[in-house]
Amino acid sequence: MTEWRFSDGTVVRLGGDAEGDSAFADELRHDVALVRAGMTLPVSVYVEPGGSVPLDVDEPYLVHRWLRDAARCHGVEMTGAPEPEPAAPPDPRGNLGEFDPSKIY
Repeated sequence: MTEWRFSDGTVVRLGGDAEGDSAFADELRHDVALVRAGMTLPVSVYVEPGGSVPLDVDEPYLVHRWLRDAARCHGVEMTGAPEPEPAAPPDPRGNLGEFDPSKIY
């Protein structure tokens, strides 16, 4: 089973099921509810501009990127993740590289 674990006790499984009593877990459940209701939640994957793709809670790489970024925003550490890290799908715009949030483009 593909799952991610966090320092606050939150556990997230592929498909978007989030378990835990923290504010972080609550926000993840809220985000998944929005996605399931048809809203678009962008995940930065490729070099900008236009490098974000909609979150698909059944796509391991997108879930991994979404959770990694969300954890960083909440000051929570990812303590367990699928090994090896899920691979990125190819950039439909060509080989422009992977988005690095620490760089200014």
